[in-house]
Amino acid sequence: MALFGSSKRSTLQTLSGGEWSTPEERDGLLAELKQSPPRAGELLPLLLHTDPAVRRTAAELFLARPEPGAVRELLESFPRRSPQVRQALLPILGRLPAPLLVSTTDELIDSSERETRQGAWELALALPAELRGRYLLRALGEGPPAIRLRALEELVRGGRVEAHLPAVMAAADSGAPEVRQAALRALASAKDPRVLGVMVGHLADSDEAVQHLAESYLRRAAQEQPQALRAAMTRMLTGGSDESRRLAVDILLANGDPAVVVPDILELCEGLPGWLRSRILDALRSAGERVLKVALGLMQQAGSPTRVPAIMMLSEGFEDPRLTEPFCRLLGDPDWWLRVTACQVLGQLADTRAVPFLVRTLEDPEARWAAVDALAQIGAPESLKPLSQLLRDPRPEVRLDVLQAFSRFSDQRLVTVLQSVSERDPDLEVRERAGEILKDLGRRLEIDTPDTGTKTDPRQLANPIDKLLLKIREMGASDLHLTVGEPPLVRIDGYLRRLDGVGPLAPEHTRAYIAGILDEDQQRRLDEEGGLDFSHITPGVGRYRANAYVQRLGTCASFRVIAQKPPTFAELRLPPQLRDLLDYHQGIIVISGPSGSGKSTTLNALVHILNETRPVHILTLEDPIEFVHSAKTALVNQRQVGRDTESFASGLRAALREDPDVIVVGELRDADTMGMALKAAETGHLVLSTLHTTSAVQTIDRLVDSFPPEEQAQVRTSLSESLKYVICQRLLPHKSGRGRVAAFEIIKGTLSIGSKIRKGETFLIPGLMQIGRQLGMRTRDQALAELVEAGLITPETAWRNAEKPSTFAAQCDPAAIGGAGGGA
Repeated sequence: MALFGSSKRSTLQTLSGGEWSTPEERDGLLAELKQSPPRAGELLPLLLHTDPAVRRTAAELFLARPEPGAVRELLESFPRRSPQVRQALLPILGRLPAPLLVSTTDELIDSSERETRQGAWELALALPAELRGRYLLRALGEGPPAIRLRALEELVRGGRVEAHLPAVMAAADSGAPEVRQAALRALASAKDPRVLGVMVGHLADSDEAVQHLAESYLRRAAQEQPQALRAAMTRMLTGGSDESRRLAVDILLANGDPAVVVPDILELCEGLPGWLRSRILDALRSAGERVLKVALGLMQQAGSPTRVPAIMMLSEGFEDPRLTEPFCRLLGDPDWWLRVTACQVLGQLADTRAVPFLVRTLEDPEARWAAVDALAQIGAPESLKPLSQLLRDPRPEVRLDVLQAFSRFSDQRLVTVLQSVSERDPDLEVRERAGEILKDLGRRLEIDTPDTGTKTDPRQLANPIDKLLLKIREMGASDLHLTVGEPPLVRIDGYLRRLDGVGPLAPEHTRAYIAGILDEDQQRRLDEEGGLDFSHITPGVGRYRANAYVQRLGTCASFRVIAQKPPTFAELRLPPQLRDLLDYHQGIIVISGPSGSGKSTTLNALVHILNETRPVHILTLEDPIEFVHSAKTALVNQRQVGRDTESFASGLRAALREDPDVIVVGELRDADTMGMALKAAETGHLVLSTLHTTSAVQTIDRLVDSFPPEEQAQVRTSLSESLKYVICQRLLPHKSGRGRVAAFEIIKGTLSIGSKIRKGETFLIPGLMQIGRQLGMRTRDQALAELVEAGLITPETAWRNAEKPSTFAAQCDPAAIGGAGGGA
């Protein structure tokens, strides 16, 4: 056997090396090979021999007994061969048993090695036609970009695009731009109606060449199949980019009747999220005159589903005098939000024809603030007298709105008005604001203005409780408690103490004190419901947040002192990274902490800095209103729960129709309010709110756990995408023994934090907080350590409030911590 094997190898070697002298000698060697055929794998070199007779004989023997291993080796080497060699091998491949050829090709296509897969695809597309068709569609869907392009070219050459339309449509969604381009060129020749939808989708493609191909097709389709195009393009407006929406509107209007196209698009807007509706309306506005006349007509159609979207579209971007008359009529609409919108539009138009209509709107309590602002924008002298009459309104926020309007006028007649307000108004903030505006007016008019005083003599306070409230403010107290059977109690530096020199309060005293500062409606609610939240202003002194309640012994109340102005970032010692919120246009920021920890103060500090630095519309929902934010750079509208809106949740629903940029929710009290806040954050608004919890991580868990179990997965996803910051704070006694200082525990909504929220792994967040200090994050213990290092609190205070007290034990007096130095 050894000799026989040796003889066979010798024959193969001789043939492979071309070691023969004559054709006869060669034929003899081939005859020997046929008599004792070698294995298929040994014949592979001869399949590529330069001598045709050797190649033919080798092919016959190879095909007579094709072994899977040899076939795989042949197919694997095929893509590496020259075009001439490939051409020579194709007849051999075509004669292989189809099952063996297909299974081996499939095996190579499924290889884990990229080069092997690439070569297998090239082989598959080079196979004989009857087998190549088997791989053509698969290559279109699975092959690398170059293979997909070849498959598309072959379908186009063979006129088979429509026969395999689903596969070509799928290729149009390829990740490779060159494949999408080729697929769209192939589809452009098809007459199938499904192509229209594909082209509409690619109008928003990220590749400009693909966009251009889609746009060219759609402009042709607008003439050939206008109805189908209008339906598809109108639906397309709900997706894609702003540029693709503008392009879609342009295509629709270029070949369609605006009287049909505009209502179709406006009807689509009804029921869409606010942010999406706004972007579609922006696209319509870009068409200018082509949509203006149609929208003006739709605006007059009461009850039509397109009326409100038409009004919304016309409310921005058009400075056309034709809008004045219809928007003046809109001031009489039953919908208060439309009346407010009309005021805003008329202010932007600055057309004096609107002044009489806006003056009448000053009598509308729901739209008054917007009418005041509109009259200020127009600046007509005849509006000064009716605006001045509002300075008699009992509410300081209305008087502040009027003063803000006066700040835009340069009329010398205002000097006397402002001087009177600065000296006589019962509210300190109103007087101070009037004085500021008076000085600014004097500078602008280059005239001398009288000095104004803003202090009120406390002896003028007639109500006993106002005198008491003045006293506690002067003492530096944060709270006053009136309880039957006890002297008044005040909280100073976090500790309650009884007022010296005042005896226990009788039931009739507390009831008289409290009744003296309530109006009829407030007194009725207290009597019927047994409790009432409200705000109180002591003339010449300041504002207080109050809660009155009825208990076993009689009527009681508590008052929280509100500072004259919100604190600054520096005063609160908030980390400078929190100024990121100036760049946020959507998302949610939650300020949490136990009761009495200063959450409202921090919330108002954030509103204050937004008001000073960003030209946005801020809408607040508070119970009650604490700080009054007069408009500065921003437009600020403050609504009080119970007076201006039924609840936080209902106020939020209405707020989404009032075009706010920033929504401030005093407290996330229930799942309904939380759900509306998250919806607002998801739809393009920045939401600021507070929540009663004791840690930053617990704040996230509380938000999720407030919802039913079946909704919590969706809430986690929503929160993971919307959360910008959680600021959890607690007030600690100052090291000096005077005053308190806030410790802030902060979570920033990074991708890593979002991932943990989405997966329900909030227990891992503290670790991310520890390593995220450069981003502005800090754990409670890190915040405490900073306060100790700054000399603001004692190590003992840090030890008592730490999550890991052992961190601070070494710095503490052992006697002060009870010898617990090693405690955890």
